[in-house]
Amino acid sequence: KNLSGNPEQEYFGDGITNDIITDLSKFSQLAVIASNTVFTYKGKSVNVKDVGRDLGVRYVLEGSVQKIGGKVRINAQLIDAATDQHLWAERYDRDLKDLFKLQNELVQTIVSKMAIRIDETERTRAMRKSTDNLQAYDYLLRGWEYFYQNTRGDNKKARLMFERAIEIDPRYASACSALAWSHLYDFYFGWSMFPNKSLERAYDLAKQALSIEESNASAHSALGSIYLRRTQYDLAKIELRRALELNPNDTLSQNQLGSVMLYSGQKDEAIHWLESALNLNPHLSLGGLMILGQAYYLTGRYGDATTVLKKGIAKNPEYVGYHIMLAAANTQAGHTKEAKHCAVE
Repeated sequence: KNLSGNPEQEYFGDGITNDIITDLSKFSQLAVIASNTVFTYKGKSVNVKDVGRDLGVRYVLEGSVQKIGGKVRINAQLIDAATDQHLWAERYDRDLKDLFKLQNELVQTIVSKMAIRIDETERTRAMRKSTDNLQAYDYLLRGWEYFYQNTRGDNKKARLMFERAIEIDPRYASACSALAWSHLYDFYFGWSMFPNKSLERAYDLAKQALSIEESNASAHSALGSIYLRRTQYDLAKIELRRALELNPNDTLSQNQLGSVMLYSGQKDEAIHWLESALNLNPHLSLGGLMILGQAYYLTGRYGDATTVLKKGIAKNPEYVGYHIMLAAANTQAGHTKEAKHCAVE
């Protein structure tokens, strides 16, 4: 929660939340729910037991952030979802310049309280930051806030923030990777007058990020997604597997790897990765639900295809692809009346 009393500071609390989730996801011993699922609870009064049951998690971390001038206060508490018992709580008052150190301390404390043994090498890797410049980091957070709005205008604003971060710190790998994603989304959603140029720019930026920081999972994921769009499936698999090696709970990379497997004919493995993404992120993107529906269909699991495609329609009834696939699945399952209804829709 943002307790700063200034709605314009929402991006800061959201960014801290995202970073904690990302850092925790890097520990292969943990299964961590994706950030876009977590954000569906934002601004709501929730019961921790209900959250644990709905998401299938054992622990829930909640907290607040208050940024005033050059100071930041973070409150955090770890709760056992089954018993509603507070396992750990702490308040941190720090100078803003100590923010990175504070985040690392927070993640390490949570992990130790869960009694998980993590060797020093993995801990060091998971805690590595790609900039020490707080102003650049602030621009990165602002950029992600715009980016996740998923509109053409907001994507342009996000790109401006990412570019400013790079101007301040030209070797900021995470900002280069973020900028790659903004160009990739221009390609995805038809927001570019020259889509192939957007894809090429995204490729150059992802490679640049990796030349600075080879262990940047987001850059590997972006590069894998670019290879997917170029139908270079073997290269896409290499990059996406590397992304998941660095961040095992990245549902975007899992979803993209599932797509690669489906398009290259490995349907069962596609289902494995797509289901994994859906388990960690019940609010999987519309594209993810569509691909999973196709995978079920192509393996003859028409009932499962129908179920997941109906979820897609509930999220976005205007997307014609769901109705087409649902008509096909119902036809194969012998549900002629339902299939005709879907075709009419």
